[in-house]
Amino acid sequence: MVEIGDPHIAFCHLIDEGDVLRGAVAADAAPTVANGYWPEEVFLTWTVRLRPAACPFTKRALPSLSFVDRRRSSLPELFQKAVGQSPRGSIIAPEQFMNDEELDTHSKALKINLDPRWYGTLAEIGAGQEVVRWFFRVGAAAGTVAKSISAYDMIVSDAIYGSGDRYVSRSRLQAMLDREFALNVDRLSEKRGDTTAFFAFADTVVARSFKGGNECHGWMGIKFQSRPRDEASQILIHIRMLDSEASLQQEALGVVGVNLLYGAFFHHHEPERLVESLLDKLTTGRIEIDVIEFKGIEFRAVDNRLLSLKLVQLGLSGAAMFGANHEVLQPSEVLYKKAVMVERGSFRPPTHVNFDMLHCALEKFKLDPAVQGKEVLPVFELTMRNLLNGGQEVDRRDFLARADLLSACGMTVLISDYFEYYRLAAYLSWRTKERIGIVMGVPSLIELFEEKYYTALPGGILES
Repeated sequence: MVEIGDPHIAFCHLIDEGDVLRGAVAADAAPTVANGYWPEEVFLTWTVRLRPAACPFTKRALPSLSFVDRRRSSLPELFQKAVGQSPRGSIIAPEQFMNDEELDTHSKALKINLDPRWYGTLAEIGAGQEVVRWFFRVGAAAGTVAKSISAYDMIVSDAIYGSGDRYVSRSRLQAMLDREFALNVDRLSEKRGDTTAFFAFADTVVARSFKGGNECHGWMGIKFQSRPRDEASQILIHIRMLDSEASLQQEALGVVGVNLLYGAFFHHHEPERLVESLLDKLTTGRIEIDVIEFKGIEFRAVDNRLLSLKLVQLGLSGAAMFGANHEVLQPSEVLYKKAVMVERGSFRPPTHVNFDMLHCALEKFKLDPAVQGKEVLPVFELTMRNLLNGGQEVDRRDFLARADLLSACGMTVLISDYFEYYRLAAYLSWRTKERIGIVMGVPSLIELFEEKYYTALPGGILES
């Protein structure tokens, strides 16, 4: 008989008057067995019993629960079978009653592994297989991972996901998600489709190279069912890795991936909370997320522009960009090899003066020999300071109204946290090597020379 008490390490389901309590069982109280199993020649009757105790989290009494098994089984399997006797029939982690901020990456990965609802594929290209490694490391990965794959070679990748111009791109990520999710449904739905919600996680990343100097960024996403036999929903993000060493970038990538999976499974009904959790156990000095896109049946009421604005509010990104048809754009892709003309304003509402200023500036800008014959992207920019307008929160209706008006005018919109013009110019110049023009009125031009805006710079106004 194996008797297990001391509720604080592993996980199980406990029932008290119909309510699910959080409880835990300590695996270290079990007898020593080889690789988690009894030796093949030993077949004994296992009795797993939970002694009544006070739950350390709810302070309520825990009931007894026993299970007997005569087959050779691992301890986690026994716990799952014991849990299966309960009316709810699933495993719950003790941390579920805690705030998610208290969960580290290990706990999140383990909670996913121990939840029998989710099963799928993790496909990773570039920077190692840092996300799936967490699930293998914490144990019980067989309950979550149907397949892990990493198609590093370009020819192999093209053979699996189709050819494309760029390997680190939204289109490549989408091809990975679509293929891996479809394979899971085709291969597994007949056997376990009634009880399992399938998912496909993918990322395509370029980390710091051996020589260094390259842009370190990537696309990451998950396509998943929120319940068995449901339509698929999807979350895509674009990340920039800011660590100076490849090993640190890989570590950060793994943490973001686990956070995305955990958020999709447990916070898909609260998209804003999901966004806030993406950098759990990380800082904005290590990872930047400049694009996020929700779509599918679970997110049919979500406006991606509001969630992109949330990225800027939280400091996860310095800017967010939207197209004329309301789609969220990835700034580096949109600005790549384009000359840029930016006009800053409140645009409440956009007026003829705004468009006349931009039109006249564009005519002069295109006469520049360095711009002639090249594509010029006109952009209207709103700053977070303008959107806040002295308050603490952005008026969402006001923001969407302005964004809709600018979109109806066919304009690309940039929301930035760069109030100082030199910071805006630095942001744009990092993403395009072509000429950058900024349109401003006389009051803004006068304000540009106010030295109070440059006190943080060692060289002051001259450095700006």
